[in-house]
Amino acid sequence: MVVTRQWGNSFGSELDYVAPGHSPQVLVEEFEYGTIIRTPYTPNLANRLLLRFGPKRLSFLRRMISAWYEFLQFLFIVGPKAGLYRGARQYLSNDRVDVIIATGDPFILFRYGSKLSREFNIPWIADYRDPWVEDNNYSSNLLLKKWYSFFERRYLENVHTITTVSTYLQAIISQNLVGKKFVVLPNGYDPAAVAHAGQTLQGRKILTIALAGLLYEYHPWKLFLEVCNQWKTDHQGARFKIDFYGIKNHSEVSQFVDAHCKALKGCFTIHPKTPHHELMHHLAHANLFLLFNNYSMVHTKLYEYIALRRKILLCFTNDENAFQLKTKKYPLQDLKTESGRVQEELIIQTRSGINVTDSNYLYRVLDECYHEFKTNGFIECNPTGVEQFSRLRQVEHLARLLKEACNEHRSL
Repeated sequence: MVVTRQWGNSFGSELDYVAPGHSPQVLVEEFEYGTIIRTPYTPNLANRLLLRFGPKRLSFLRRMISAWYEFLQFLFIVGPKAGLYRGARQYLSNDRVDVIIATGDPFILFRYGSKLSREFNIPWIADYRDPWVEDNNYSSNLLLKKWYSFFERRYLENVHTITTVSTYLQAIISQNLVGKKFVVLPNGYDPAAVAHAGQTLQGRKILTIALAGLLYEYHPWKLFLEVCNQWKTDHQGARFKIDFYGIKNHSEVSQFVDAHCKALKGCFTIHPKTPHHELMHHLAHANLFLLFNNYSMVHTKLYEYIALRRKILLCFTNDENAFQLKTKKYPLQDLKTESGRVQEELIIQTRSGINVTDSNYLYRVLDECYHEFKTNGFIECNPTGVEQFSRLRQVEHLARLLKEACNEHRSL
């Protein structure tokens, strides 16, 4: 059984996050493999002002109202997310479940999971997608950090297990939650989507480098494009292109290419956000995948890149300009217990790509890849150990965890 909010999807933009649901009633959908409960979503005053007047008006007032609800929801069952608690409680009053899993962000769901666990005597699991207390939005604010640290410890006092996606996040979270049981379940890849896209062959006419997902401030995308621009300038007749899929700062990137990368005009394209199954086919048609260094973190797309069996170019592992950018913009702290090179190590372990040290090496890699492409008509990539990152494997691990939680609870 899954409890989620109703999504109207009436705007087709970020406004859908704060738009009202399509029914004031709790909607229950029964499927072959389970039940989905869709609870009403009523936007607070700040969200209603945003929907009515747009993002440029009354911004200070909206921030103040949002902050009020943000604080108040940890003391009372109020705010637009409270419908999730009420919907779950209504279901548990009539039906029995074995384990509760609450996923954050939003971390208020951990309060609801803890509260429901105590009321109905059901073990619960806290699933972290990102850190709570060390979130970059407020980790530098001592008052907010103390506030959230207090509630994190309070609400996770009765948690059975904490799951997260990497050992790095475990190390971050455990700083405030000493002695708790952790299980790491990597995001992995969807084997069905990969199998379907696997029928798509590499393109043989134009050497294509593809990137999927967001660009962050610490990503050296300008440096990458400048090197590609220089390489294309030096190889005027090369059949070469770059495709970016789903980035948000498309205007900034386009303006940079127009101003500084004249040789890339006509061979650089920014594609709009694409449904996942379509995106996988587009990626499978590419010859090379671009991956920017996330240092201590592994994003889901790396697992998808490996599973699609296209050579990965990780940029950069030892570039002075890239490190300067990281020092200024990287939102997470470095930990002595973590190497900060998890992507490099994973690429080496799976033999799935090239760890590009710096901009000079990138130029040579482009030369070598283009020569291979001209000679063979494709770029060879035969990664090993791909199946261990399948989400089917992660579900197997989760199933064992759920069974363990149930058995331990019954023995009490």
